[in-house]
Amino acid sequence: MAERSEAAFERAARNTTARAVGELLAKLASLAFFAAMARSLGQTGVGVFVFALAWAEISMLLASLGLDRALVRWIARDRSRSAALFADSAAIKVALAIPIALISFAVINVIALGSTTRVVIYVLTAGALFDALTRVTVSVFTGFERSELTGVAMVVQRFLQATLGIGALAAGWGVEAVAGAYTAAAALGFALSVALLRRRLGVAEASIDLRRWRSVGLGSIPYAVQDVFTVLLFRIDAVILSLIASDAAVGRYGSAYRLFESTFFLTYALIAAFSPMYTYLERDSEPSVQAVFARSIKLALLLLVPCAAVFGVLAPWVSRTIFGHQLAAAAPSLRILAPAVVLIGLVTLSTSLIVSRRSPTTMVWLSGGMTVLNIVLNVILIPGLHERGAAIAMLATEAAFLVLAFRMALTTIGAAVRWLPMTAAPLLAGALMVGVMLVLRHTPGAALAAGAAVYPLAFVAAERLISPDDLRFVRELARRRLRAAA
Repeated sequence: MAERSEAAFERAARNTTARAVGELLAKLASLAFFAAMARSLGQTGVGVFVFALAWAEISMLLASLGLDRALVRWIARDRSRSAALFADSAAIKVALAIPIALISFAVINVIALGSTTRVVIYVLTAGALFDALTRVTVSVFTGFERSELTGVAMVVQRFLQATLGIGALAAGWGVEAVAGAYTAAAALGFALSVALLRRRLGVAEASIDLRRWRSVGLGSIPYAVQDVFTVLLFRIDAVILSLIASDAAVGRYGSAYRLFESTFFLTYALIAAFSPMYTYLERDSEPSVQAVFARSIKLALLLLVPCAAVFGVLAPWVSRTIFGHQLAAAAPSLRILAPAVVLIGLVTLSTSLIVSRRSPTTMVWLSGGMTVLNIVLNVILIPGLHERGAAIAMLATEAAFLVLAFRMALTTIGAAVRWLPMTAAPLLAGALMVGVMLVLRHTPGAALAAGAAVYPLAFVAAERLISPDDLRFVRELARRRLRAAA
C-alpha cells in the first residue's frame, strides 16, 4: 500500500515538474514578447493588443464547448477512446468557430472601434482558434498523464511567438503584424502537438463521426458553461476597462495582468498532474483522494506564496525591469493582484476536484455567481479607480470564490481539514520572506536574493517541526530522481 502511494505521488511530482518547466520556459518567452511590444508600441499599442486578444479568446471559448476539461475526465477513465474523442472534439470546435467568428466580426463593426483594433481582432481570432485546437491535444496528454509532451508543445509555440513578434517589432511594423506573428506561431504549435500525439502516444488517426457529436457535445455542455464563466472572469475586466477607461489604462492593467498571469504555469502544472488522480482515486484507496488533495494544496502554497511575495513587495522594480519606464505605472495594479496569485491556484485545484468527482453542473452556479460578482465590481470600481479598480475586483472575487469552492471540495471528498500540516510551513516561510524583502526593498536585487534564500530554509525548518513525514517523502523522492538521472 505504501509503495503504491509513493508511486502515485512520485508520478504527480514528475508530471508537475515536467509541466512546470515547460510552462516556465513558455512564460519567459511570452514575457519577452510582451515586454518588447510594451517598449515598442507603448501603453496604447499594448492596450489594443490586450483588448483584441481578450475579445478573440472569449469568442473562441464558445467554440470550445467545454470539451477540454471533459476530455481529461473521459480519457483518464478510458484511454482507448482517445483517438475518436480527439477527432470529434477538434471537428466540433472548427464547426462552431466559423459562425461564432462571423457574429463576432459583425458585432465589432457595429461597436465604435478603430480600424486597427478591428484588424487585430480579425487576426487574433484565428490565433485563438488554433490555441483552442491545441488545447484538445493537451487534454489528451493530460489524460495520459504525459505532461512533458504538453511542455514541449508549449515551449516551441511560445518561442515561435516571441521570435516572430519581436522580429516584426524590430522591423518597425505595428500591432497588426504582431498579431499575425501570434497567429502564425499558434498554427505551427497546433501542428507540432498533433505530431506528438501521433508519434509519442501512438494515438491513431480516427474518422470523424457525426453520430458521436451529439453525445460528446451534450456531455461537455456543463463544462462549457463553466468555461465561459471562467474566461469571462479572467478577460471581461479588460473589455470593461477598455469601454470605460482609456487604452493607456488598459495597457497598464494588461501589463500588470501579464506578470500576474505569468505565474499560472505553476497552477496549470499542478492541475495537469493531479486532475487525473482526482478522477480515478477513491476515498478508501491507497493513496486516498483526500491525501492527494491535501498534498496538492500544500504544493500549490509552496510554489505560489513566494511569487505573491515578490509581486507584493517589489512590484515597482518588477514592472520597470520587465516593461521599462513607460509601463512602470503598472506597479499599483500588480501589488493589488499579488495575493490573487495564491487564491487562483487554490480555487483552480478545488474546482478541478469538484468537477472530477461530481456532475460538472455543480460548479456552474458558483462560477456564474463569481463572474457576475466580478462584472458588478468592475462596473462599480473602474470609473473612479481605473485599472486599480479592475485589480481590486479580481482580488475580491477570487477571495470569495476560494471560500465557497474549498468548502464544496471538502464536502465532496468528506475530508476533515488538517490545517496545520497543510498550510503552516509555506505561510510561515512566506511571512518571513516578505519581512526580509520589506527591510531591503530599497535595494531590490538584494531583497530578491535574500527572500529567495530565506523562503526554502524557513519552509524546511517549519516542516521538520510540523510535518516531518512529508519532508521525508520529498527527500527520498529527490534521492530516487537523482539516482535515476545518474
